Amino acid sequence: MTALRFWVCLVLAAAGLCAQSLDRAEALWKQGRYREANDAFRAAVAANPKNPDYHVRWGRFFLERFQPKDAEAEFNEALAIRKDHPGALLGLALVASESFDARAVKLAELALEADPKLVEARELLARLALEDTDHARAAAEADKALAISPDALDAMAVRATIDLLEDKPGTPWIRRILERNPRYGKAYETIGRFFVLNRRYEEGIAWFRKALEIAPELWSARSQLGINLMRLGRDQEAREHLEACYHNGHQDAATRNTLTLLDSYRNFETFRSGNVILKLHKREAALLRPYFEAETKRAMAVY
Repeated sequence: MTALRFWVCLVLAAAGLCAQSLDRAEALWKQGRYREANDAFRAAVAANPKNPDYHVRWGRFFLERFQPKDAEAEFNEALAIRKDHPGALLGLALVASESFDARAVKLAELALEADPKLVEARELLARLALEDTDHARAAAEADKALAISPDALDAMAVRATIDLLEDKPGTPWIRRILERNPRYGKAYETIGRFFVLNRRYEEGIAWFRKALEIAPELWSARSQLGINLMRLGRDQEAREHLEACYHNGHQDAATRNTLTLLDSYRNFETFRSGNVILKLHKREAALLRPYFEAETKRAMAVY
């Protein structure tokens, strides 16, 4: 074997090992073996630090595992290698969207400039428009996503949500989603989330329950169900759902904080008077109850 052939073989072997390492990280991620997946991503990136795709995938892993700062760092690493990397720009847009940061729209648009066929960026723009209650733009962005890919399930979920928020009966979009993927509970979760954002809590809860009927291990939907049950004073069922999330690795800030809040209720007393439910700290309840109860009833009568 000549020296040139030897080095070519060595380079190809190294590339193959890097690809295998990334594949292993992705497989461990899918299996829920998150600690091992993180180690595998670290090894893959260390072996090939100048490949922006590896940084993006590690960033998406961090984003899903509730570590937005680490995700942002990896997306920025990818952009340092390739300044217009569409996946990295989309990743930053997703990070921004989680905190309702206005930069999310611009970043998603930059991702689409880099890759006009990036369906996920179009779907994100549709969701962001819907968050701003701009139904016309949300529908337009969802339709653009569907023009790129007729199987864009999250775009269909946005279209279904618009119909339901506008109280249009018989929306066809849910049927289309289930025809393509009968286990896609994420669509129902999306609908539930927007009902909650519109303060239609009971309807939101009903949609989260629908999500779990077809996807029982959709922990993000179960967490939202628990949080919103707590908002309506259904604390026992809320705790059951949130503890199930926590023990199955879904430990985002909202889940943890809500469980901590529920734990603190041992220090509170609950008072019911008609349709008013007050939770007051034991040390202050006797003093504050007459004032809060009267003022709450007055406010409810007015509004």
